[in-house]
Amino acid sequence: MSRRRIIGPIFFNKNINAVNYQFLSPFIEQLHDDELLHGYFQQDGATAHTARTTMVYLSHYFQERIISTGRWSPRSPDLTPLDSFMFGYLKNVVYANRLHTVEELQDSIVNAVN
Repeated sequence: MSRRRIIGPIFFNKNINAVNYQFLSPFIEQLHDDELLHGYFQQDGATAHTARTTMVYLSHYFQERIISTGRWSPRSPDLTPLDSFMFGYLKNVVYANRLHTVEELQDSIVNAVN
């Protein structure tokens, strides 16, 4: 999510490790030039997110504008609009109807985001 739009959603079907976390390429390709030049990338402290290869990969695009373990206080209320609003809202919309397949779930997520 940027200050003006939601980027994605992007779905992946692999377990996340440092190599697979670089699935972020489709996300990065959707960013506008000003988002790449001035935007910050925020992630949690999961091991795959903070592996050296991941941080080098992200630094290529965001330089020092990465909010991750050790770079910002954990659970900072001023940095969590996704946690404090968006995820709860989407969860309520997505699960308003009973879903039976992964495809139905993905379609419901895309519709809720739109």
